[in-house]
Amino acid sequence: MRFLRLALLTALTGLLNILPLTAQAATTQQPFSAVYTVSSKGLDVATMTRELTLTEDGNYVFTSTLDATGIAAVIKRVHLQERSQGVLRDHHFQPKHYEITRSSGKKHHQSKVEFDWQRKLAVGTTDAKTWETPLTAGVLDKLVYQLALMEDLRRERKDLLYRVVDDGKLQRYGLTLLGKENLAFGDTPIATIKVEYRRNDTRRTTLWCAPQFDFLPVQIEYREKDGTTTLARLQLAP
Repeated sequence: MRFLRLALLTALTGLLNILPLTAQAATTQQPFSAVYTVSSKGLDVATMTRELTLTEDGNYVFTSTLDATGIAAVIKRVHLQERSQGVLRDHHFQPKHYEITRSSGKKHHQSKVEFDWQRKLAVGTTDAKTWETPLTAGVLDKLVYQLALMEDLRRERKDLLYRVVDDGKLQRYGLTLLGKENLAFGDTPIATIKVEYRRNDTRRTTLWCAPQFDFLPVQIEYREKDGTTTLARLQLAP
């Protein structure tokens, strides 16, 4: 498989060994730690870990780490890490810093973005190249917008549209609600809300978000142009 699918999957979504989440949806964002198993063509190929920490003064740190496992790690060692830092205030996330590091074999890439809200400017560096993008209220980074999606589902909003700084440009991410669906995790049924993001081509990402886990996705499917899929599924705590 192409490991690019894993990077695209983590750049667009989030699956998990839940630590502090309760069985009822919270009214506000809660901290969590989660582990996802990523598979392709019937084989487990990676583990993805996500963690959100919150401070009493309203700051947040959200990280996502993906590492190849099993035979995939033997073929090529892949590591991807994203990190978003900022402020959570009145149910809204305002990023201050975002970075992503990708390693695949001997290749290494890194991107960073600083959000200067006073100057209304996002300043980024991608592999030593610097760029700038104007900022307006509500703009997010590529990682924290996923928490904004959870917040919007929690508040039963239907218009799932996000403005995201993505590789030096301001992009619009529009997601579509597809309805409710029950998923089986072993003997455990989980009620979910199904959401889909489509690109301008045949690629799409589908998320199954569970109200009982504070609307965190419990299953994610990324479909490539050629129809190949990469699937991430929740590891339920025993």
